[in-house]
Amino acid sequence: MNERRYGITSVEDAATYGYRLPPKYVVEREKEPEISAAASSVLTGKGQNSYQGQPVPDGGCTGEARRKLTEGEAAKADANLAQNLKAEALNRARNDSRMVATFVKWKACMGQEGYDYSDPLDANDDVQFASGEAASAAEIAVATADVGCKKKTNLVNIWAALDGAYQSRAIEQHGEALAATKRLLETRLRNAAEVVSS
Repeated sequence: MNERRYGITSVEDAATYGYRLPPKYVVEREKEPEISAAASSVLTGKGQNSYQGQPVPDGGCTGEARRKLTEGEAAKADANLAQNLKAEALNRARNDSRMVATFVKWKACMGQEGYDYSDPLDANDDVQFASGEAASAAEIAVATADVGCKKKTNLVNIWAALDGAYQSRAIEQHGEALAATKRLLETRLRNAAEVVSS
């Protein structure tokens, strides 16, 4: 979720939930249904070559679905390219000298509040905040100080600007590959629509 791309930024969320996600962002995942060994074999293609007299396709139903979705793809493209470039841009921005200098200011601000973290993600990922159902008073205090120091140092705006610049550069450098990825995804969507409608 992009709202937390640079760590916690909401004073209200920090004061109530610490570093934890507010309930409005938590999506309960349905429990995976339990399936029989035979069904798992048909799904994955690992096991018997036939089921109830019918041949199991190579790679099982999963393999068959993958082949149908990718049918007609013009060229190999990386379906995850945009996500990978986005992650790379964030990392480059984080290591940019201007960002490092901002982290130093944030660290000094946090030090004045009595906390010793190198950067906001270290505070966010502090293992002492990983236990328990609800945020402790200590977690809330750190998260609140974190947000305050981000505001004082303009950290989020600087990080977002650098991140955006690195993303734009990546788009320019990988334009052809991104176009191929777009075509690949469009082919898969078209194939999926045809399978669903038939």
